[in-house]
Amino acid sequence: MGQKINANIFRLGYKNNEWDSKYIENNSEELSLYLYQDFEIKNYINRFFKQHKLLINSCKVQRSEETLNIYISYYITLKSLNLIHNINSIQNIIVKKNKIKNNQKKNISKKRLWTIYLLKKKLYEKNSFFRTNIFADKLLESLTLFTNKTLNINIILQNINKGLSLRFKDFQLKSFGKTIIKLRKYSKTLFFRECINILSIAIRKKNSSKLLAEFLAFQFSVMKRHNFFLNFFKRALILMVNSKFSGINGIKVLIRGRLNGKPRSSSKILQVGKVSLQTLDAKIKHSQSVAFSPYGTFGIKVWICEK
Repeated sequence: MGQKINANIFRLGYKNNEWDSKYIENNSEELSLYLYQDFEIKNYINRFFKQHKLLINSCKVQRSEETLNIYISYYITLKSLNLIHNINSIQNIIVKKNKIKNNQKKNISKKRLWTIYLLKKKLYEKNSFFRTNIFADKLLESLTLFTNKTLNINIILQNINKGLSLRFKDFQLKSFGKTIIKLRKYSKTLFFRECINILSIAIRKKNSSKLLAEFLAFQFSVMKRHNFFLNFFKRALILMVNSKFSGINGIKVLIRGRLNGKPRSSSKILQVGKVSLQTLDAKIKHSQSVAFSPYGTFGIKVWICEK
């Protein structure tokens, strides 16, 4: 029962455990319509953020007769920063080429500022992909299609990479430095830095099980040496959960699939600390995700027991 039932649904209505989506409906027909639209909107937001290499931490929807409020907290990965850097570099190259062509003309030096303004304006009109607010524009335009342009949509975005909630105190910084020193064997790997950042968020910030599940799904869809990554992940979990800066009692991770490309699928359980799934008083957050890889699909479930 502990693994088959969703731990979030199992504790609904007990000690302020509520749904992430809230509606104000007039009748049962509107309620069924709102549920369907909410399901489609959340699926689209997950796909949209994955295309931009962003990991969603939480997504909450509040809806009334006239407005639709969406609260999204996300994590910026290194690949998303590389994507933004490539877009900006392409934009700078196009602007420089257009500057050289226009400067070859006569009497262009007096109107240099005006020509740069025109070039940026033409670039904005022709290539809408290079607009600074293209991310918000695409998201809003697509969400209006789900509601048939009948609601005022408000999107509140929160970047969990920034903020004061994850800053450590002096005695916590020392223990955090010691854990990184113990993991220096894996420092040259590509996933080391990002995995440490996400684990530090998972053990400090509440409701972060979805972020950890999405990160594991992304790693299993990219890499081939699954056991090597899982050895590092388990060692990092043991050090961080038992550290002084930890805010959780335990973490449990269940991974099912063809690990290391084996012909048959198998399941692997990683558990650190206490995760009591049967007790209602335990603050447990559960999330699951699916990774699509050349070896097939991987099912990932994460349980986090908060203090």
